[in-house]
Amino acid sequence: MKFSLFNFSSGEGTSPEDKYHLVIEAAKFADQNGFSSLWVPERHFSAMGCLYPRPQLLLAALARETKQINLRAGSVLLPLHNPIQIAEDWAMLDNLSGGRVGLACATGWHPNDFVFSPNKYQNRHKQMYEDIQILRKLWKGESIWREGGDGKQVKVKTYPTPIQSELPLWVAAGVSPTTFIKAGEIGANLLTHMQIHDPDELGEKIKLYHESLAENGYAPQAHEITVWVQAFVGKNADVAIEQAAAALNDWYKSDAPLMFSGFSFLHKGKKIDITQLSATDFQDYVRFVCDRLVARNMAIFGSPETCCESIQKFQAIGVTEVACQLDFGLQPDLVLQSLPYLKELKDKCNTQQWTEPSPGKIQFSQAVEFSTVEGSTSQKNSHNLQDIRDRCLEELTRAEFYNRYQQLGLEYGSSFQGVEHIWRRDGEVLGRVQLPELLQQESNFDINHPAFIDSCVQVLLAALPVDIDYNQGVLYFAGMRSFHVYHAIAKQVWCHAIVRNESANSIDLDKVEGDVKILDEQGQVLAEVIGLRVRDLEGDMQDERQQNLSDWLYKIQWQLQPRLSISNLQETGHSSSWLIFADSLGVGNRLKVLLEARGDICVTVLPGENYKILETGNYQINPARPEDFQQLFQDLSLLEQIPLRGVVHLWSLEAPPIEETTLDSLETAQQLGCGSVLSLVQALTRASWRNAARLWLVASGSQSVTSEDASRSIAQSPLWGLGKTINYEYPELLCTTVDISSKISSQESQSLFEELWLNERETQIALRGNQRYVARLVQWFAKDTQPKKKSALLNPQATYLITGGLGSLGLLVADWMAKQGAKHLVLIGRSDVSIKAQEILNQLQQAGTQVEICQADVSNQEDVARVLQTIKATMPPLQGIIHAAGVIDDGILEQQNWERLNRAMAPKVKGTWNLHQLTQNLPLDFFVCFSSIASLLGSPGQGNYAAANAFMDALVHHRQALGLPGLSINWGLWKESGMAAHLGSLVQNRIAAQGVETIAPQQGLQILADLLIKDAVQVGVLPINWSKFLQLFPAGSEPSLLFDIAQQQRQPAAVTTQETPAQKQEFLHQLQDAVKSDRHSLLTAYTQKLVAKILGHSTSQLDFQQPLINLGVDSFMSIELKNEIKTHINVDVPVVKFLEDISVATLVTFLDEQLKTSASTSLAVNNGERAEGEL
Repeated sequence: MKFSLFNFSSGEGTSPEDKYHLVIEAAKFADQNGFSSLWVPERHFSAMGCLYPRPQLLLAALARETKQINLRAGSVLLPLHNPIQIAEDWAMLDNLSGGRVGLACATGWHPNDFVFSPNKYQNRHKQMYEDIQILRKLWKGESIWREGGDGKQVKVKTYPTPIQSELPLWVAAGVSPTTFIKAGEIGANLLTHMQIHDPDELGEKIKLYHESLAENGYAPQAHEITVWVQAFVGKNADVAIEQAAAALNDWYKSDAPLMFSGFSFLHKGKKIDITQLSATDFQDYVRFVCDRLVARNMAIFGSPETCCESIQKFQAIGVTEVACQLDFGLQPDLVLQSLPYLKELKDKCNTQQWTEPSPGKIQFSQAVEFSTVEGSTSQKNSHNLQDIRDRCLEELTRAEFYNRYQQLGLEYGSSFQGVEHIWRRDGEVLGRVQLPELLQQESNFDINHPAFIDSCVQVLLAALPVDIDYNQGVLYFAGMRSFHVYHAIAKQVWCHAIVRNESANSIDLDKVEGDVKILDEQGQVLAEVIGLRVRDLEGDMQDERQQNLSDWLYKIQWQLQPRLSISNLQETGHSSSWLIFADSLGVGNRLKVLLEARGDICVTVLPGENYKILETGNYQINPARPEDFQQLFQDLSLLEQIPLRGVVHLWSLEAPPIEETTLDSLETAQQLGCGSVLSLVQALTRASWRNAARLWLVASGSQSVTSEDASRSIAQSPLWGLGKTINYEYPELLCTTVDISSKISSQESQSLFEELWLNERETQIALRGNQRYVARLVQWFAKDTQPKKKSALLNPQATYLITGGLGSLGLLVADWMAKQGAKHLVLIGRSDVSIKAQEILNQLQQAGTQVEICQADVSNQEDVARVLQTIKATMPPLQGIIHAAGVIDDGILEQQNWERLNRAMAPKVKGTWNLHQLTQNLPLDFFVCFSSIASLLGSPGQGNYAAANAFMDALVHHRQALGLPGLSINWGLWKESGMAAHLGSLVQNRIAAQGVETIAPQQGLQILADLLIKDAVQVGVLPINWSKFLQLFPAGSEPSLLFDIAQQQRQPAAVTTQETPAQKQEFLHQLQDAVKSDRHSLLTAYTQKLVAKILGHSTSQLDFQQPLINLGVDSFMSIELKNEIKTHINVDVPVVKFLEDISVATLVTFLDEQLKTSASTSLAVNNGERAEGEL
């Protein structure tokens, strides 16, 4: 076991010129006497730790005072700093010290610390892990790209070159098991503490850390686990404990609320206001804490002989280094005099042979809540002890009691075996409790020894029913509703415990709750514990990992909804115009007849080779030529005089049915469908017509709507994903996708016309005969599906294929499948195997899993056929496919083109089609497509990705209709895998601020396992805070897909901070009411604040003359800016303007001009209506 010194500081002391005397002299002693390390923290703005705002400065001084001891930061609050500066500072210190530095990283927790970087506080956890990656790269001599002062990207490499080739790195972990797991995921060492754990509780979290290391390809035995613990060792144990308790009394006073909040076992029940205790009560309370820390091995107070047990406990749970905190209020000279005894403990522990605990047995002392009722003189009714014994006829001796509860995974140390005799029945128990003989001399204060309190509440366990099978687990007393002390408690008492009725028959120990009364010999109540709760530590951790995963699951539900009757709609009296991209099936011609019968003007556009103006009102353009669309809108500029009411795109109807679909026809259909719609949207929005026209995208048979329905023309399905993204990027178009049946009837053409004419807010509609359906996102429930009848999830005698298998997500799934029993895996990827991937593959093969790597392009049919032939010839039968291949090429629609669209769609469209076609005759157990939230909800900047995944969704529905296995999972963002790995921290932070959380690997894999055994078709995995997410939309203007969810979130009883439409346009009214001279300055202040908010800066950091692009506004932010401006002042800013050299100043000018134009138009309309009324 390594021993080191840990500094935390109780304050500045009384000698201004000698504040650092203790740390310097202790460092010299440790350096000369075989101690491993010296740890210095980073602390800000608090008397607690005030000597250590910059650990690297103090350690630089100590580097010249010492020769061999390691110099470590425990910890650097990484999100407060620029990781480049950290890399430079610590590389310099590594040189000064001769290669002795190490760094523990922490997120920080107090918001006041973040005055250095206020915008990083909200996402400090994610920021820390990103900065660790950067720090590691720079330490190894790699370069990174950063923006310079001129706005240009600059390649940065830090100096001086450190002596150590790899930075020794720790992650600081405390309460959350997630941090322990995350430290293992990135292969970092672990720094933790004993303020909130006893060794058994900490041991469970260390197990998670070790498991995470192993799962991510790291050797657990090669990693350090450092535990910071308060320590004071003297010649005499009793004297040392007394001195430590006295020091703690002053130390805790320096920041009592902060320090005591760490003792969770004291603050889960009725809380104590520490600041209100008298000096005597406070001293007694601190002594209670001190004794509990010692009894539970949470502090090293005593002699070298008595402290060995604590070190043994630490070593048994996997701790490799004990970092001893010395500066918790003791006089510096006293600490320095004690150091030889600490050295004696170190030497004794490193020469003594430890006896390892028996396998499967955990020494575990229970944690009990503590609170007081100050000055209470309440008299409680006495209890007749004989009556209770008469009811509780079963007797247990001390040995029988403790033997019975060993079977629940509990083994109490001798100091915690205070139950002498038990009389019990199910639900009620009377126990005789006595302080163990070894501890009787120590219990000389009013509130008694913690081991005695533990023994009293142990009695509750005996009241549990004995004829049922309990879940095995590590148990602890987790809290209580209240704990009242009425009289002094003797060393021998009676305890009467009753299990509450609602938990008396529970077989789950995590549900147990009861009351315990401590009685004297006459049955008078001395104290009582109300609502004592038993919890399962392992279950708590599992619950945290699960995080109610079922709440994340959603599906599309098609709901029957009649439309309004067109006969009830009054005529407007004004003609409008329509632009119809007509099909050859007659749907466009039928719409034209119906619209013109209402007095409107229709222009039809047909696909062809060249741009042509046909007979009046007809055009022909090439779908593959964006310039043809631009020319079309130039030629149609005269239509601006007649308001353009709608643009109807019907070209997707030309796609062949699925029976005639080939790879070539799929590509043609995408060009005619999504490709032409992309060019159409770009041309339409660049035209800058005064009135935005509604965009209608029509497909046939692309959606599975009813139970009899099947996706008959899946080639048209990508249009649905693209349409959802258009709605985010161009909400003014109110883009609406309509699916008519594959056998188009005149009745449906009439229904389509009525849909156009009525102009309702629904944006996802299906027409089936005379029925109208609308899409809603609803919760997916496992109980609504039938479980598959299969004995095991995976078959060791089968082969499983993973496309995208060499990517981070594919490798994660491969590793998981191997752990589920798969012995034969085939991973397809286009790229070479990376070093990290090879490490994982080697581990799989060493564990006995056959892993074959096939370099292949899943969108190439010949490549897929070759892989399948290899499996057939050389491996067990193929029984399952995970299709996780994908290409990310994000960009808003204004920046997209056909090539980028096609590149993103190839693995999802052609790849899925190839896998389906070539395996549909194989007896597969599953065919799983890793789809995306983008195709379910739409995603700004991901139109191509949304379209591609919508095809996968449709194909899976088609497979199910054929009786073939198929499951499409619309994943949200996986943490550090898949799409999330490609997003910058700023984008991820904005996504998180919108309420969209990430999916941890363990969570995603658990969901995958659950869905594989269910008869599910398409399930969205959406960890979304809907109340936050819906604030992106003004109330009543959210996508129609989310109407049901929005209604649930906005119930009258719900508390919401969302602005009402009136509040959102309050600034517009303020502008309209302002005098002309004030309006420009108001608009300038508004625009500055809006741009600063989206960039995460203050307005003082903005250069108002710089182009927004140079300030950091990317294409995603431009959409956010556009939508915010539209919401607040009702001005449409073309996205293309943000991609030009527009600055804050020129944007203000543009907005001012648009508002003036809008006001003039409104005045003209009002005057016209008044004149018409006067005639």
